[in-house]
Amino acid sequence: MERSDLLIFNTGYWKYRNEDFVKYANGFPALSVEAAHFIRTSLPVCKAVAIDTISIENVNDAPENHFAVHNALLTKPDFSERSLLIYEDINPEPSSARNLGLHLQHRFAFAVWARHS
Repeated sequence: MERSDLLIFNTGYWKYRNEDFVKYANGFPALSVEAAHFIRTSLPVCKAVAIDTISIENVNDAPENHFAVHNALLTKPDFSERSLLIYEDINPEPSSARNLGLHLQHRFAFAVWARHS
């Protein structure tokens, strides 16, 4: 993961988008603030994160904590590290790890590091 440009969180929730949108839009896995801080400070080559849920953070907590996960990945004043691009609501199935090819082997990381809301 340390040498990856893009970190993709494949939680498996993308499967519910077309089958059961109510489930997809409620109670989905999301990144913790600690995970966002770790990505921003400990993965120096990472330029973007993607997740297969409707949001990268728990939408119920976000207004109360001032969108802490988004801010941990995006804001410059809080960190000396570069801001990251966030892709939400992705379908990682077409680009699974086995389809990326050897030339991209060290450029992408697939992970499941999320917490249920």
